[in-house]
Amino acid sequence: MAADPELIEVQQRTLFMLPYYRQAKYDDYIALSMSQKEQAEAQMQVPLHPGGVNAWPDLDDGDFDVDHRSPDEDGPYDSLVDLDEEEREEVKEAVRAAAQTLPKTFKFVKLLGWGGEGVAVLFRQWDRRGRVKEYVAKFQAPDGVRTPHDEARQMKEFRGAKHVLQVHDIPMNPKAKKLMVFLEYCPGGSLEGVLRRVATRYNNGRGNKAPVRDRTLWLIFDCLFQMILALRYPPKRWHPEYNEDLDQALWERIPTAQDVAWAPPARTRAQKAALARGDLHRARDRERARSWVHFDIDPSNVLVKSLEPDGDLRHQLVPGMKLSDFSRCTDVNELSSNPLQMWASIWWGKNGWQTPEQFSTEWDWVELFPNGAKVAGQYSWKTNLWGMGFIMWCLITHCVPPYGPYPEAFSEPNFPNRWSYGVYILNDDIPRFRSVDKDLRKLVMRCLMDDPAHRPSMAEISQAIRAKLDPPGPWPASGPNSDYDMRHHSRLGARQLGDMFVNPPVPNHSDHDLAQWLEGNLDIIGDA
Repeated sequence: MAADPELIEVQQRTLFMLPYYRQAKYDDYIALSMSQKEQAEAQMQVPLHPGGVNAWPDLDDGDFDVDHRSPDEDGPYDSLVDLDEEEREEVKEAVRAAAQTLPKTFKFVKLLGWGGEGVAVLFRQWDRRGRVKEYVAKFQAPDGVRTPHDEARQMKEFRGAKHVLQVHDIPMNPKAKKLMVFLEYCPGGSLEGVLRRVATRYNNGRGNKAPVRDRTLWLIFDCLFQMILALRYPPKRWHPEYNEDLDQALWERIPTAQDVAWAPPARTRAQKAALARGDLHRARDRERARSWVHFDIDPSNVLVKSLEPDGDLRHQLVPGMKLSDFSRCTDVNELSSNPLQMWASIWWGKNGWQTPEQFSTEWDWVELFPNGAKVAGQYSWKTNLWGMGFIMWCLITHCVPPYGPYPEAFSEPNFPNRWSYGVYILNDDIPRFRSVDKDLRKLVMRCLMDDPAHRPSMAEISQAIRAKLDPPGPWPASGPNSDYDMRHHSRLGARQLGDMFVNPPVPNHSDHDLAQWLEGNLDIIGDA
């Protein structure tokens, strides 16, 4: 079979760029004083699978230049992008066209932000009884990979999951549906903003102890773990209480025997006939075999809701969080038959947040598919776990992930000869690390193991979380980490959380012209 020229080009470009990424010189590559023609010529000289085919290398202890940067130093958590004049006009036109299709009951409130995949705008709607609802409208960015309609269809796979951002079905004409999608509003902003405020609080000389309570960190980790469960076990496929006719917020969970046996009810005549033939259960099993990887897990895509005074104790103490931006979310089973997409997946996600499955040196040995590799291309729910682990790493260190990525050797009787990208947080010589629960730090370190097989299982993670958070738990009846202490500081922001989860600031947009235009011109919503 003749080689695919497009695939060869993607492979050569990837093998040309990966060494720069691994060696923390990606910016140098971007800044290379090469013309596009010169870059293309250099890439064409890169041999495919230079180390041989499927002869996998081992990690060795390298000399790494570690740069642990704080997010308040150079703004590395800024997910907003500058737009050129042509892109500004495209965004303006998209927002204007979509806005003119909305009912008169919608009123523009404010611009929330924009990134590589879309523009987010907050709208408020009044119903006939005068009740107010708030929605976020997402419009496609000029260079977006998927339309909002495509992303909404993807997000509906996780309908009913408490820790996944939900899509609202707002009656619109077909033209408007292609232009935008309505999502639930998270008034707490993003976890990116929380990280900024944590780092600023610590770096402003507030002492050597971590500014976030251990119990708060465990509660955040619990939310992140629920997101992982939602991706692996979507409620609509696994949860007996799921009802597609209701707006639900079901707690995600590892399936029980009852869940495994459950199948969505047959409602229509065709479904009942399929049930009688056994087709309905076969279709259920096919859907359950899908393995969703988000490919863009980072703090900017974890959104913060409000506290729930009458809800579960966990969200009375720390607001619930929602995973968002599913523009790259993929069933990785589809990659196993598409070598072009498999190689393209190496660069999915934000620069600096790629996983070992994406940047592993094993790619240098791959011909078409990484069959037989331990790390390269071995995507699974543990790929999502890696991203969640690095978010926790950032909360503990108050730094952005080290760039380039580097592993360190780790060995204990239960975990011999392991390599992890999180060993740094086990250093008790650093006061702010020493003050954080060692159990949590060790669990996060294991989430960041190089080999996905060495990362903890769902059962291990669940057991560790439950030991810390289920009553009575290890927390005192009074003082730091007690229920009163957590409620007091989460609500009032007195000493512990500051304004971490309360009244997040208006986004500091990097493109003021577009922000001002939207602020001044979208009042047409109320007058259309």
